[in-house]
Amino acid sequence: MKKIMQKFSENVARTKFQIVISLISLMLLLLLGIPLAPDRQLVPEDALATTQNFQDNSGTIQILSQQLDRKQHVMKLEIQISDDLQMTNLVSSFFVKKGSSGTMQFIPTVDGRATFFIKNLPEHFEAVSLIFENKAENNQSVDINIYDDSQAAQQAKHDSDVNTKGEQPQNELQFFFTENSKKLKSVDGKIKIQSQKDYAVGALKSEIAFQKEQEAHLNKSLKKLHSIIDNDEKQITTLKNQMEYQTGGTLEKTQTQIQGFVSDIQSSESSIKTANENLVDVKKKIEKMNQQISDINSGKYKFPADEKSQNLK
Repeated sequence: MKKIMQKFSENVARTKFQIVISLISLMLLLLLGIPLAPDRQLVPEDALATTQNFQDNSGTIQILSQQLDRKQHVMKLEIQISDDLQMTNLVSSFFVKKGSSGTMQFIPTVDGRATFFIKNLPEHFEAVSLIFENKAENNQSVDINIYDDSQAAQQAKHDSDVNTKGEQPQNELQFFFTENSKKLKSVDGKIKIQSQKDYAVGALKSEIAFQKEQEAHLNKSLKKLHSIIDNDEKQITTLKNQMEYQTGGTLEKTQTQIQGFVSDIQSSESSIKTANENLVDVKKKIEKMNQQISDINSGKYKFPADEKSQNLK
């Protein structure tokens, strides 16, 4: 009996030891797996925002789309800038978490839009950072204060330096794109890589075709509006002729009908004015884009040079 109890005690101790070893091994595996997990988030979710405003209120940049071709190791980004920014004043640079052999092709296209092709990304780049610097002068950064003495002026400068130390400059914006972000869409096919000239001309021609559709639509609408006015005017003439033989309630009803047609004509005339203004805008856009194509083909239009990637710490 004593031997049986001793054997049982030894088995319990061995079992407890095995359980402890198993738990320790599991904890080690979890700790080692965290940095290797494919879906771990390298940057906070709010840092993946696709619309940002410059702190100096000089404008807004929006990421319209972000695509990744994993086979070719290419990322394609479409951006839109607000009307108060100029594409020629924006300087861009990019950083990659793993690897520094990537290159970025920056292609301005139409109406404050541009496309970025980030090429030669490492297989697991983890994260990409795209920084925009607005080189345009901004009057909000100009100090127009006067000080009682040089000591007060030096103190003001010191306070300003302390407040801005370590902060991102007000004329800079930084966007992040991570490998496992839900906003970065993997493409099934291949992202087509073209020269800056070919891509820009293709985008411009596509936009011109769309604007010509808009132009045709507006002309059709104008024709219809003029037809509606002609019909309303005929109705008014008919009703006025009928009024000569009407009295009482019938006359009042006819007068109300006439007033309704007059109101409809005024509304149609307002729509015609708006349509004509839009038509002028569309024609100006087409003219501007045709000129841009001409400048690109002649070499007058200069594209930004490709950027080399830097390491993202």
